[in-house]
Amino acid sequence: MAMVGDITTFIAALGHGTTSREVARAFALAPPDVLEAPRRQRGHEYDQRFAQASGVSYKFKDDALIRVVVYFVPLRGYTPYARPDELVVGIVPSSTPSQVAEILGTPVESDEHADDFAIEKGIVFVEYGDGGVESVSAMISPD
Repeated sequence: MAMVGDITTFIAALGHGTTSREVARAFALAPPDVLEAPRRQRGHEYDQRFAQASGVSYKFKDDALIRVVVYFVPLRGYTPYARPDELVVGIVPSSTPSQVAEILGTPVESDEHADDFAIEKGIVFVEYGDGGVESVSAMISPD
C-alpha cells in the first residue's frame, strides 16, 4: 500500500536544498519560525529550522534536507501538527503500533517505543507514547 498524505510532501523534499521547490512545498505545510545558526561538524554544515507553531522540525546537512520530524503531541516546545489525520492517511494520534503497521507495512526495526519503516529515500520513524503516536519522522538514508 502506498503512503498517502502530507508525509509524501516531506519525503519528496528529502535530499533537496533550502531554496528548492520541494522544500518550499514542505515549508508551505509548516513554515519555519525559528532558525538555528548553522554549525560545522566533521567537515559538514548542519542547519536546523524549526516550525514550532506548526509542530515540525527540519534538519539540513550541506544544504540538503536529511530529516523532518512531525509532532502529534506537544513535545520539546512544539505545538502538535495541525492536521495529524492528514499526515499519513489512516494514522491518527491514538493509533497503536499494530494499526500503524497495517498502513505502513512490517517495520524493519521495532521496539516498545518506536518502529522504523523502509521507504525509497530512507526511513519513516514512528515514535509512540502512552496515548499512541507521538511523532513521525522521515529521514534520508546515510551515504
